[in-house]
Amino acid sequence: MCFCAAEIAYAARRGLFPLPETQVGGKLRYELLLDDPLNSDSGANIDSVSDPTSKSNLTSGNPAFHRIQFAPWISAKWEDMYTLRGEFRTWIRFPEADNTAFRSDVSVEDLSLKFQSSVFRATVGMQKVSWGENFGMNPADVVNPRDFREPKSFDLSQAKVPLGMANAQLFLGDWDLQVIYAPLPRTLPHTTDYSWFYNSEGGFRTGYRLGDVVVQGFFYRHWNRTPVPALDASTGIPQSVLLNNLRVNSYGLSSNAALNDWILRGDIVVNEDEPVFAGFAREPERHNVTYVILGTDRSFANNIDLGLQIMNETWDKNVPTQPRIYTYWAGVNGKAKIPRTEFDSEILFFHGTNNNDFWLRSRLNWNVNAGWKIGVEGNLTGADSQSSFPSVFAKRKSALVFAESVF
Repeated sequence: MCFCAAEIAYAARRGLFPLPETQVGGKLRYELLLDDPLNSDSGANIDSVSDPTSKSNLTSGNPAFHRIQFAPWISAKWEDMYTLRGEFRTWIRFPEADNTAFRSDVSVEDLSLKFQSSVFRATVGMQKVSWGENFGMNPADVVNPRDFREPKSFDLSQAKVPLGMANAQLFLGDWDLQVIYAPLPRTLPHTTDYSWFYNSEGGFRTGYRLGDVVVQGFFYRHWNRTPVPALDASTGIPQSVLLNNLRVNSYGLSSNAALNDWILRGDIVVNEDEPVFAGFAREPERHNVTYVILGTDRSFANNIDLGLQIMNETWDKNVPTQPRIYTYWAGVNGKAKIPRTEFDSEILFFHGTNNNDFWLRSRLNWNVNAGWKIGVEGNLTGADSQSSFPSVFAKRKSALVFAESVF
């Protein structure tokens, strides 16, 4: 039996088959990127996360290139309970350093079905999940891997790779629980014997609100997310390699509290058996890596937002005769809307206190109208500490100019 359009419309008028509330939109974006990674430092090139077997540098290799992105989306909602959403992204980049005229890619950013009620929410399909509220480095945000192929990977929240997962949330008064199961991780090692438990990723996060204080705890079992510096076997140039066949358990606590006009926050995150850099002549070591982050944020009446943050990373070598390695950083993040204009700006400064790591980022956006935005962004980084910072950021300078239309 088949239904024609007239029969479906008739059923909808009778209330037998309600039609959804449908929305369609998208984004068209042009970018000019000037990127200058300094290959004398470890971590200058980042291997692909979506193709874990690749050992080639998938960045453009050119100090300047253009990219055009198109990201359409569609959403259908039934009776405020069911939502079907699809979002796709395609881009073309040119020119390439290997004499290729251009490189292109198509990806699914969101393809999910969500059910929600007053106490329960469940989403199944390709999606992105965000944990943690820290700026700069956010070690609590472990659910989705990241794609480091693009030189513009400084903003780690924008480099997330969507995963096919079941994501369920329960809300009971001041208590909430979230459970995630991802059967087919994007960084799944190649194997002929698939196990629904061993090869999958998953975990939970639970929290409780007591007045203005929120405390959360989480556990997530996943394949390694952190790249490790290594020398390319053919060229001898330092690059970062993702050892995706290593299991890591991440767990921790986070809290935030409102104190007058300030928000106070803190995170403790432990990554068990995370691979870390031990020198180019040695294999990576497995450490228990602990992150402690304390921060505060405030929004002012004149459209200024200010964030302050201190962070510690500790490597525990699990060998009593060898000392732990401690690394400390401090950071400030400021955002402001320029009065009587359509411009908004942001500046982030992140610097080591017992090392010379640093990250300086500045942004200026012009909101031309409701659908158009033009902006510039600059990043300057340096890294020399024995920590995860050099693996991700290395020593680089880049500038980005973009024009974006949202419809």
